[in-house]
Amino acid sequence: MAGERKYQVFISSTFSDLQKERRVLQDLLLSQKFVPVGMETFLGSEKTLPQYLKDLIDACDYYVVIVAGRYGSKPKGSDKSWTELEYDYAASTGIPILAFFKSSDSDRTDEIKAFMEKIRENHVPIYWTDKGDLAGKVFRQLTETKTARPGWVRADRLLPEEGASLLQEFKMGRDEQYRLAQTLFDKPCKYIFLLQRSSSLVLDAEKRWPEEGAFIKSLKDGIDEMPAGGELYHITTIEGIKEHLKSSRFPEFKKNIKKGPDGSVIVDHHNPFMPEKEFEIRKLPKDSGKSLFVTDRQARACISETKDGYVRAVIVQNLGGQQISLMLTGPNAEAYLKACITYYKNCEPLKWQEIDNL
Repeated sequence: MAGERKYQVFISSTFSDLQKERRVLQDLLLSQKFVPVGMETFLGSEKTLPQYLKDLIDACDYYVVIVAGRYGSKPKGSDKSWTELEYDYAASTGIPILAFFKSSDSDRTDEIKAFMEKIRENHVPIYWTDKGDLAGKVFRQLTETKTARPGWVRADRLLPEEGASLLQEFKMGRDEQYRLAQTLFDKPCKYIFLLQRSSSLVLDAEKRWPEEGAFIKSLKDGIDEMPAGGELYHITTIEGIKEHLKSSRFPEFKKNIKKGPDGSVIVDHHNPFMPEKEFEIRKLPKDSGKSLFVTDRQARACISETKDGYVRAVIVQNLGGQQISLMLTGPNAEAYLKACITYYKNCEPLKWQEIDNL
């Protein structure tokens, strides 16, 4: 069904004493319009467990805390249990919180009593007796809550009859556009399009700008991981490169490029699937340099298409002195990529002599 929405629910509780209760609750929620998640989904990653849990809570629509008879284990160096730390973070974010206390546990420790009192100060708990009673009450409260939440909708089911395109991200700030553009290369890309007034591949990272360095590394990894038949379309301007060389330091200038057989500038890559492939850098017409772009070199347009045809575009603009970054997906992003590739093919190659003279 188009537009069918599911809601992600973080379930917070002690684990060993409530495994059966959690399983019954998770099974019920999964059978309905909810996606239950919790600490057990952590299977190891580059993130620390505390950061993983925070990111998971941030991605949820509701937070459910379940208290029985145990306070729970504590991470090393903390005087609070994992459950209380999860609750504290959830409370700080403003996410809707639903609390459920087991009614029959009378021999609770002072720690858990204090935790329960903290919860009571801000939320009215609902009492439960057994796993079936708990699952039913949690489900009822979730379905009856009046707090509107965004939920999750499959992109291919969102108004397909209208050919909907999605604005996935909106960021503000000089560094945010690089962080956003990095995500375009998190899966192997069939096509990459990059339009910049001055080229990150030609100049490499400006000294003391780690965000740009991280973006360039992700871009180069994306180029090196392209499957056979992949293409890089990169457009820049000599004027922009020249201006940046005058105003800033670039210790790795020309590190990522080399001279092509016909004297053009090509990307020096290490793609094992296309070791002989020449990705040619092209340049904007001179009369477009000043009218289309200001004198910086952030990713004014960066687009990727994955092997399975998923297109995302990051577009950067200046708005009242602020840099804003937008990420688009959907049919319009696909059409934008096609138009950009056509534009690239009509641009002239950047010549090595032009770079060498700078």
